[in-house]
Amino acid sequence: RLTFANFLVGKSNQLAHAAAERVAGNGIGEAPLYNPLYIHAGVGLGKTHLLHAIAHETIAQGRRVIYLTADRFMYGFVAALKAQTALNFKERLRGIDLLVIDDVQFLQGKSIQQEVHTAEAAVADAGLQDRVTFHGHIPPDRVEQLVAQSDIYVSVAESDGMSLSLLEAMSLGAVPVVSDIPANRGWINSGETGVLVEIDPSAVAGGIARALELDPWRVARDNVAVVAERADITTNLTACEQAYDDLIGVLWDPTAADDSGRGGVDAA
Repeated sequence: RLTFANFLVGKSNQLAHAAAERVAGNGIGEAPLYNPLYIHAGVGLGKTHLLHAIAHETIAQGRRVIYLTADRFMYGFVAALKAQTALNFKERLRGIDLLVIDDVQFLQGKSIQQEVHTAEAAVADAGLQDRVTFHGHIPPDRVEQLVAQSDIYVSVAESDGMSLSLLEAMSLGAVPVVSDIPANRGWINSGETGVLVEIDPSAVAGGIARALELDPWRVARDNVAVVAERADITTNLTACEQAYDDLIGVLWDPTAADDSGRGGVDAA
């Protein structure tokens, strides 16, 4: 389950996390906070995690929640229009306390839909319909299954923070082919544990070809070890707590005394 308890808060997401907790903690009958709350970030940085966490916490407080992906929302709305039950559709939404829509960017118009249609047409023109599948939005547990079944993970974002989807791919054994940006260089040893590529179609194609030449078992072994060592939540939280204690910890020295006779304090 994607909850607040297992969400890793960092400098880049602490504002979004705080806002999400405020929304989830809103009591029954209270005026809505941040209505609407829009969470924006790159791929794999925890947007869906926060939305799930809001929904789980709201349900735990006895409030009524509907969680939908954008495509599911549009499907229901269009189906209601066709069946002439749009009023019932609206009343259902009005009868809840919180509506959560994931991937809301897909409601912005025809641009993304047009991109998908263009990609589908290119696949058809190349005669690759039996080899390429467009999944659209899928739930997190299904993502894990698909990545685990994959030989290669490709992500060529122009900018990104620490990508959770990259860590997931590394831990599930897929060979990463990712853009050569600072956030990825600290995790991928290009040519050894994956491939860093320029953001260019020919470069990405070449990167995939190079990834297929790597020993998948060795790459999986090394990447799983790296994720276990550097990205384990328990290990990292323990390290953060230790660093925090070292930074602000105060050592009490009972042998030292000031003019008043009180014990002294050594700051570490």
